Order: sequence, then C-alpha cells, then structure tokens
Amino acid sequence: MVPPLPPPATGSGTDPVPWASSYPPGVPAAYQLPEVTLPRLLDDALRDAPDHPALVAGDRALDHRTVHRLVGSLTASLRTLGVEVGDRVLVAVEGRLSLPLVLLAVWQAGALPVVRDPAALEDLDELVAGGLVAVFGPRRVVRDVAETVEGGERDLVRVLVEGDRWVAEPTPRRRGPRSWWRTRRAGQAEASRSEDASRSAVDPGRIIAIDTMLGSRRATSASLAVEARDPDLLALEVPGPGARPLQLSHRQLLAAAFQSRLWVPDVQAAQERVLVVEPLRDVRLLASAWLMGLLSAATVILGEDTSPPALAAQIEADEPTLLIATGRVVRRLLRDEPALRGRSLACLRVVLTVGRPLPPEVVAAGERRTRGARIRALGGPSGVVLPTLGQPVYGRVPPGATGLPLTATAVRLVDDQGVEVAVGVVGRLEVRGPQVDPGAGGARPPWRATSTLGVIDDAGVTTIVGEVDDALHRAGGLVGRAAMEVARGGHAGLEDAAVVRQGDATTGTWVAVIVRSRRGRPTDEELRAHCLDGPLADHTPGTFVAVDRLPRTAAGTIDRPALRSRVATPPSPPTGRGR
Repeated sequence: MVPPLPPPATGSGTDPVPWASSYPPGVPAAYQLPEVTLPRLLDDALRDAPDHPALVAGDRALDHRTVHRLVGSLTASLRTLGVEVGDRVLVAVEGRLSLPLVLLAVWQAGALPVVRDPAALEDLDELVAGGLVAVFGPRRVVRDVAETVEGGERDLVRVLVEGDRWVAEPTPRRRGPRSWWRTRRAGQAEASRSEDASRSAVDPGRIIAIDTMLGSRRATSASLAVEARDPDLLALEVPGPGARPLQLSHRQLLAAAFQSRLWVPDVQAAQERVLVVEPLRDVRLLASAWLMGLLSAATVILGEDTSPPALAAQIEADEPTLLIATGRVVRRLLRDEPALRGRSLACLRVVLTVGRPLPPEVVAAGERRTRGARIRALGGPSGVVLPTLGQPVYGRVPPGATGLPLTATAVRLVDDQGVEVAVGVVGRLEVRGPQVDPGAGGARPPWRATSTLGVIDDAGVTTIVGEVDDALHRAGGLVGRAAMEVARGGHAGLEDAAVVRQGDATTGTWVAVIVRSRRGRPTDEELRAHCLDGPLADHTPGTFVAVDRLPRTAAGTIDRPALRSRVATPPSPPTGRGR
C-alpha cells in the first residue's frame, strides 16, 4: 500500500469554508501537507510498488525500481559535475520518458529545472542572463546554449539527450583490456573514475552523453534525497504569459499533486493507469499528472499525438482509467465522430480537463461515449499557475460553472475597493492556498489578487465570467466573456473560439475570434443564431473573425493581447480550413 494521505488539518487559523457542505463524500475541505520535497514521492512509490509500471511511452515501460535507479544515477553524476542546490538547469529535451526522469534527477540534486520546448528557445539570451549551470537537450540546443554562455564565471555542464534511446539502451563505461582491469586495484579504479568526472566538469568543450551518466556506483536509495529539504525551494521554471517566467516551489507542486489525488477520492493504490496528453507542450500538466501518479503508485502513460484518431486508438490500446488533458484536446476528441467510430472508450472512469469548462453538450456526449466516465474541469483565475477550482468528480456540476475551491484552497470576490461582494454578485476573484503562494507553509498565505471576474452561488460554486479588461457594463452589472466562450465552444462547427472586447466597457462590443473545424464551416448567420438560442442571447458577439488558429503564449494559454491586435485591424482571410 502507498503511504496514507496526510491527516485533515485541524485547529485555528484555517479559512472558513462555506462550500465544504458541497464537497462530495471522501473529498476533504482542508489537509495538512507533509513537509517534504518532491523526490520523497519516488522513494515512497519504490517502497510500496517497486515492480509496478511507473512510466509508459509507446512500447517502452519502466517500473518504479528502474525509475529510481536511473534518477539516482543521474543525481549522483550531477553532484559530481558540480551542480549544487539552487543552481538553474535548462531542461529542453525531446523524449517523452526523458523529461520526467531528468526533472526528478534535478529535483533530487536540489537544483531548479528551467523547462523549455527545444524547438522554441526564443528567450535564450534571457535564460543565460539569469544564470545557467547545466543544460540537458539535443545537440543543437546544447551547442546554442554553450555558445551563448561562453565566457561565464562557471563552466557549463552540457548533457546530450537525443530522444529516449538512452533509457532502454545505456552505453557501458569504456574499459581497457580485461587483463588490465584484473590487475588494477579497486582504489585506483575509483580514483580514475573520479578524475574523469572532475575533468568533464572543468572542460568547457566536453559534451556528456546522458547514457554515460548511468554508471555511477554511488548509492541510489533515499539517502540521495535532496540535500536542502526545504519545501519552499524552487522546483520549476516555465514560460509565463508575459515577459517574466513563472516559478513554482516544491510545496506548490506537492500541493497540486495532493489536490488532484484528493479530488478523485476513489483512486486505488497501484491500480490506476493515468494517460496524460501533450506532456512536452505543457510541463505543468505533466508534472501534476506525474506527481499524482507517484502519490498513488500509478502507471503514467505519456501520450504525444493529440489528433482525435491517434488519441482514440491509444485509449483503446492502453486502457487508461484516468485521462488528463487540456479541454481543447478533449473537446476535439469527443466531437470527432469518424475518429471514434468503432473505438471503445469504456476503460475511462474519470476525465480531468485543464482550463475552461467544456460545453455541457460536449460533456453529455462524452459521458455517453465512455459509458459513464466523469468528465470534469480543473481551472482557476488567470495569473495563477496551478488549478485552484475544480468541478467535483462525484457531485452536481451546474452548466458552465468553474467549480468549487480545491482542498486547502479559499476564494472570495471583491469589488473595486477590495470589499467582499454578496452572493450572486460579479466581483474580482482573489484566491489563496498552498499551490498559489510559493511560501505557504505553516502560516496562512495572503490573498492573491487577480484580474479575473467571477460569481459565487449559495452552494459556494464559482463561475468565472471573464477578465476585467474584457468586461462590459450592462444593465444588472458587469458581463464577462468567459461564459460566452463556453457557449460558443458548444457549436459542432467550431474547433476553437475566444471572445475579446472591442471599445470601452460602456459602449464597446464583443468580437468572437473563431477557428472553424475541418468538417464544419458555419456561416456568421448560423453562429449568431446559435448564440441567440440560449441563456446568453442578450450578449451575442457583434462580429465574427475567422482565423486558422488562436494565438497562444509560450505557456499554452490564449494570447489575449494578440487577439485584441488581430480584431483591431482588418483580418486577412484564413488560408486553410477556416474559409
């Protein structure tokens, strides 16, 4: 059995949780998270299920014992090469198995992984200016980083990672003739290995293949746990929606893993198969799913192809019990009848989407297709990296609602003066919780102000209605665009849609930026009729702008400034299926 979950938080100092009565059975309103760092989850999974599959990618599978051994060897080599607690390490690998293994090794060494897509390193100069001690990546990435770093105060550790071949085919250490090794003393051999490792750390022209780092004979047990056991140590740096990167601590990622695990109360230890899609595009999605899997000693399946035919085939072949993906991927899958024809999705018990809620009609169709899987969304306000709100897996979900605060999370709505508003009144969302504030340890974290508008009902269910910059003043108060996007997204002829405001909050109108699907090409009149047929009839967009794809930031979120710029100038006709 995996270790029991932490006991419920008790005593004074906790937030009042009026929404606690709306939680389904088995989901606690508060928990006291353990004061550990992320590698502890791997140690626990090794202890409880050493031979259970941990990672699957294609036809390759690694059990927890193998993962622990690989991570331990990489950690020992990183320390030998001079990587210290707090150092920044660029991780820009292409292999699906390589990414979680390298992440764990860097965490175990106490360093900060700076994760980037190896195909998109536009901010390389800024990364180097922030200080880099090591880089993991393909040859072109290692070369570009080395050329940019050249002349720095510390020599760059350059680790070559070409796909995932090193995981299954480690290269043995080069040795001399057999008779020579028989006559050498063990102490001399160990000294030679140490000398080679030290030489690689100071040789600025040396590139180390990652498979040669697996020969370390140092201990690979729990004794290699991160030296700095502070959960507030930074654990992840990813691109942010603006110019500044986003940084997360061990505590924040651990909280997100526990919250995901608690949100699905019937998760069975060492029994679940979790399919996570787009692991290289959204590392936060991967980290949450991977750590949730470790927490339950589950098998995490790393999917890559998000096209509906490929994803439907993988679900049928790998038989996952949980699917974690962005709402856009799940929406495309459930709408593509030709891709689903003849495929069985009945293995799925729970589908967790990250982002805005799916349209109710898409959820209903998906539940029929999967024979009863619970399709729920995790999300939250903009500017907050990890989910803070979730639709209860086993409970009532009002159409279009974002959900209840996750375990140990609190939300409130305030007006322009910071005064909390009444139930049912639109206000600006403020949140707090261990996944929000990097240093939310024993003390209660401060409220995090956001630019997101929402409304809370009597049951404590929050519905995000838009952003301050996109809201319109209408009779009855502010009207946001998020609920409109949910309604617009329900049209079968649309692959994606977003709404932005044109003009000021008083006299402005909404513009819908749409991506028409390959098989459906609705006209503006048909879309306008769809908008009028529903509860948002009074807030129909005045204009529809068709594009090939919605602009997105490096973090994968919709680029709102780019959308506003697009609608401010006459658009050129789409070049592909959007016509």
